[in-house]
Amino acid sequence: MDVITDVALAEIQAEVHGSKAKRELTNKLDDLPGVLLARIAAHKIDFYYKFQWEKKRELLHLGMYSPRIRKDRITLPQAFDEVTRQAEIRKEGKNPKEVIQQQKDEQEAGLRRRIKLADTQGYGTFGRLLQMYEDSLENPETRADANSSFKRLREHLPELMTMQARDIEWDHLQPVFEDLLEEGKGPMANHTLAYLKAAFNKVMKVVLDSNMTIGAKDEFGLIANPLQFVKQNPKYNNAGKDDWSELELATIWHNAIKYKGPVTGRFIRFIIATGGQRINQTLRVSWKEYLLNSEHPFFVISNMKKKRGGKETPHIVPLNKLALAEIKAVKEITGHCDYPFAGRIGSGLNQHRPLASKRLYSSMQELSKKSRLRPLTLGATRTTVKTLLGPSGIDKHIKNMLHGHGSMDVADKNYDKFDYFDEKKKAMDVWNDLLEKILEENKPMGMS
Repeated sequence: MDVITDVALAEIQAEVHGSKAKRELTNKLDDLPGVLLARIAAHKIDFYYKFQWEKKRELLHLGMYSPRIRKDRITLPQAFDEVTRQAEIRKEGKNPKEVIQQQKDEQEAGLRRRIKLADTQGYGTFGRLLQMYEDSLENPETRADANSSFKRLREHLPELMTMQARDIEWDHLQPVFEDLLEEGKGPMANHTLAYLKAAFNKVMKVVLDSNMTIGAKDEFGLIANPLQFVKQNPKYNNAGKDDWSELELATIWHNAIKYKGPVTGRFIRFIIATGGQRINQTLRVSWKEYLLNSEHPFFVISNMKKKRGGKETPHIVPLNKLALAEIKAVKEITGHCDYPFAGRIGSGLNQHRPLASKRLYSSMQELSKKSRLRPLTLGATRTTVKTLLGPSGIDKHIKNMLHGHGSMDVADKNYDKFDYFDEKKKAMDVWNDLLEKILEENKPMGMS
């Protein structure tokens, strides 16, 4: 009887690589019937619960293996947890496969009841479409953002909520967007349009968690997205995203903590010091992914949107002197929280949630206004840094790697998370020296 470990799985998969051979490993379960079975092939590893039922061998598929947590795979610890759960059911004298089928039947019956009930509660309406889209969003912050965007529609055009979604046209929605533009809220208009398009696209085919599928014809009667040809105004998408001047950069840095406090202010500084990393992803990096005591300190952005060669690749960000100073300073305040740049609850810190990225836009607008600057957006630091690093001799490819989006050439398809670390660290240190020079040359009078 073998012992299943991550190392053993990797070694055997390496042995069968390039062939059609398959190997199996099994692991006994303490005081429980059956075993955990790993079936190893060149391109995948599957976990099963192997047990006896009525003198026959049964296999229950638990999932496909991944060495790290993924939504559609299971890790080895997760496989042990799941096989233990199924073995407990078997120990009670029940067939786990029959229990799962019974649960699925009950779930599908419940879904049918809910669908029938929905028929009397706005089945197929535009209001239900918006709600279904919001409910489908897993990230609480994104869900709240979508709800906020749809709020104006619900308040200003309540009659649309009871209309059938298939009857909605651009002419029905246009008044809300005209009002937003007249109020000078062009970016919000673009934002709302993006969410509305996504909502229509989402329900063109809704796949429910029981694997029952409701097509557009079954509920909403949609054959096309009514907003598919309505384009956002690029003028508002690019507002405030041109390069900052050196004076603007220094002014924002020197005033960030003064006007926006020690957490939000230091986050603004941190994004500048790290060369303009992605705001949303950086906010969601927990303290566990900061290695401040390493010989060369860095943090890991593992929630990247992009994949290389179909493989999710964490982005390693070396910390230069200025960035390290900011993160160490904020640790004095939020070290007990899950995230360095913690959100707020009332007048206190939210120990389990990061700052809400949607608030940073208004924070930057307020900071710009109080600093007597034109409206600036924090996302513009990315292009600003690349521009300022232009004369430094840093290769364009390394600048891209600094922001976690290298080119998709043959080398990058085999990209390892620590590849280019030295090059990125060098670029980050060059940016540190340049930023220190800019801050010194543009220091406010009276500042030591």
